[in-house]
Amino acid sequence: MPVIAVDKPLRDKLGDDGVTSLVNLINQALGEQKNDIIQLVEETFERRLSEELAKLRVEMAEMKSELRNDMQVTKTEMVRWMSIFWVGQIDVLVGLLLALVK
Repeated sequence: MPVIAVDKPLRDKLGDDGVTSLVNLINQALGEQKNDIIQLVEETFERRLSEELAKLRVEMAEMKSELRNDMQVTKTEMVRWMSIFWVGQIDVLVGLLLALVK
C-alpha cells in the first residue's frame, strides 16, 4: 500500500482521528479497486484460455481426422504393393514349376 502523507493544515482541521479515518478510507478504497481489477483480469484470462483451448481441441480433432485418412491411404497402398509382390512371386514359382515339368 502506498504511504499517504497528510499535510499539517488538513491534520489540524480533521484531528488525528479524522486523518486516521481518512487514510483508512482511502486505503480501503484502493484495496477494493485493486481486488476488482484482479478479478476482472482473472475473468478475462479464464475466458481467453477457454477460447484458446476450444480452438486447440478443434485443431486436434481435425489433425486426428487427417491422420486417420493418411493412415488409410498408406494401408491401401501397402495392400496394393503386397498384392503386386505376391502375384509376381506366384508367377515366378509357376514359371519355375513349368520349366521343371518340361
